[in-house]
Amino acid sequence: MMRSHSISQPRRAVSYAFIFTLSLVFAVASASSVSARPSHQLRRPSHHAYERSALTRRHTLTRSAQRRWHVDAYHDPKVDVRAVNKKLEAFAKAHPKNVKLTALTHVSGEPLYRVDVMAAPQVGGNKGNKAKTKPTRPLRVLLSSGVHGNEPTGVYATLALLGKILKDDHLRQRFFVTFIPMVNSSGLAAMTRKNARDQDINRSFIVGHQTAEGRALTRSLGGERFDLSLDLHGAFREGFFLIRAKDDGTISQRILSSMPSAALLAPAPGESAVGPYELHSRGGATSNNPGTFKGFMSERSTYSYTLEYPRRLASKRQLSGLLRLVGSALNNVDRHGQRN
Repeated sequence: MMRSHSISQPRRAVSYAFIFTLSLVFAVASASSVSARPSHQLRRPSHHAYERSALTRRHTLTRSAQRRWHVDAYHDPKVDVRAVNKKLEAFAKAHPKNVKLTALTHVSGEPLYRVDVMAAPQVGGNKGNKAKTKPTRPLRVLLSSGVHGNEPTGVYATLALLGKILKDDHLRQRFFVTFIPMVNSSGLAAMTRKNARDQDINRSFIVGHQTAEGRALTRSLGGERFDLSLDLHGAFREGFFLIRAKDDGTISQRILSSMPSAALLAPAPGESAVGPYELHSRGGATSNNPGTFKGFMSERSTYSYTLEYPRRLASKRQLSGLLRLVGSALNNVDRHGQRN
């Protein structure tokens, strides 16, 4: 059963889109609201601060440092699935011309929502100039999170970006974004990797293994094309990392350059892989596990990535680092990437 609402609200634009990434970092502690603080007051966290706070390999930490950073513990925040769905419905009600909210299916009584934030009209050229430049087509983006229910920080990052982009006409001129905030609502409610039927949704995008959630996403997204797809996850590792499905030139390295080296995953001496991921650079990995959502979207996107945050890191640092990577991906693909 399909249900839709539509969404709009013109707001004054922020001068330059790179700053929006930084505003997201400070804007969301609980993802309940987005800061209205003027962009010129926002400061980029220094690399020195990241060097102090980001986790390094566990064997290099002293015992006191291990206690300080809780490297053996998970720090994932809890997600109230019903409250998040109500928030999405409130977004749609408040912005009926800019947002389309669609329930793709229902699982355990909760809708699997798709949220399309429509691109804002572009105006070519500068004021006072007779010759106007042709507007650039907005970057078509898919942002998904909550595929694994025990990796909830991505949901808060998705909500933060959704709230921010609705308040910024300039961002909506640059990006036409589809959000899937909670792919696995039953797993999020129970804080489990798999869904209520004990199925791993991120291995179900393959013939013979599809889940109800996977089928709904396939029906909805199968015929569409995107410039960029980002799937947000968490891992029991000591650093942030990006997983690509195929060679992307220099784009992934540009994305990762927004983070200091100490915040990125690195192999131990003599190690060329971490789990199923082949590391080709610090923080950069390639994986082609069958049936993943990233793999499904790589066939429909010019660039398709999984962004992983370290679950051992404090939740606020998980969120701030993840938002920095998302913003870097948007900006770098927009400026340097190819479009469909």
